[in-house]
Amino acid sequence: MIDSAVSLSGCCISEHERKLLSTFLNFNKNRLCSLGRCDASIARLSAEHKTTYEGLQHLNKEQQAAKLILETKIKDAEGQISQLLNRVDLSISEQSTKLKMSHRDSNHQLQLLDTK
Repeated sequence: MIDSAVSLSGCCISEHERKLLSTFLNFNKNRLCSLGRCDASIARLSAEHKTTYEGLQHLNKEQQAAKLILETKIKDAEGQISQLLNRVDLSISEQSTKLKMSHRDSNHQLQLLDTK
């Protein structure tokens, strides 16, 4: 009777171990499938990240180029404005000189008229 109890308990342990092993294998199989889905998601996100990063790098280069172009145009415009201001100042000075000369001539002619 003791021998049959030992063999019966051995049989029950084996059946229990088989159930545990089956459960463990099913768990691992599901986990591996989940890991496969995670790996695929990680790969997709990595590709999206790379594409986004490259796009940002391209936009940054375009922005730098546009900045340089604008800085050059601003310097050119400032130079043109400076030249125009110099020409305006020169013109004002010339007009002021002409006006003074005209005023002197007028005063001189008035004096000549007064003396006659």
